[in-house]
Amino acid sequence: MDIFAPFAGIVRFTVEDGQVVDTGEKLAVVEAVKLESTVEAPGPGVARRGAVDDFADVAGGDLLLSLEQVDAAHAAGEEGATEQSEEEQK
Repeated sequence: MDIFAPFAGIVRFTVEDGQVVDTGEKLAVVEAVKLESTVEAPGPGVARRGAVDDFADVAGGDLLLSLEQVDAAHAAGEEGATEQSEEEQK
């Protein structure tokens, strides 16, 4: 699922490439003059950032990032693996 800039402005990302996100999680903020819009995930997935860098100028409708859909078991498995590796490090 592709995520586009709502209007022209400066984009600031709040997620990293490959980060698993939940529905409603903030992905980026687009700012223009005194206007700011939060771009939220429409569903769960893995964020895949494209060619747009942090603090880049974007036009309305520009592709900001894509969300790869993942099933709940896959997302839970990644979180569980992270928790397990943290415990192993102790």
